Amino acid sequence: MARITASVYTSHVPAIGAALDMGKTEEPYWQKVFQGYEAGKKWIKENEDGRPWFNKVRADEQTQTLEEVGAKLRAMMPFLNPVTHKPEDLVAPAPAPAPAPAAAKG
Repeated sequence: MARITASVYTSHVPAIGAALDMGKTEEPYWQKVFQGYEAGKKWIKENEDGRPWFNKVRADEQTQTLEEVGAKLRAMMPFLNPVTHKPEDLVAPAPAPAPAPAAAKG
């Protein structure tokens, strides 16, 4: 089973911060940059809400023929140390909320 990880990196952070502060997010020059963050915002919201879409898709995919055949093939290869899972074992819990940032020292 694959583990899904993600991170978001942004270059030109001072310029992006200035565009935010100056209300320029809807200007043609900046629109595509800020639209690019929408997928990340949805992913964060999905995790905060307990991953309903992710857990449904994961459970649905466990019933595909590919998974059944794959399990049989892995069972024939003990040198792989195959692991088996039931769909209900694969429901991912929502992550714990991040701690509040520490106050900046001035």
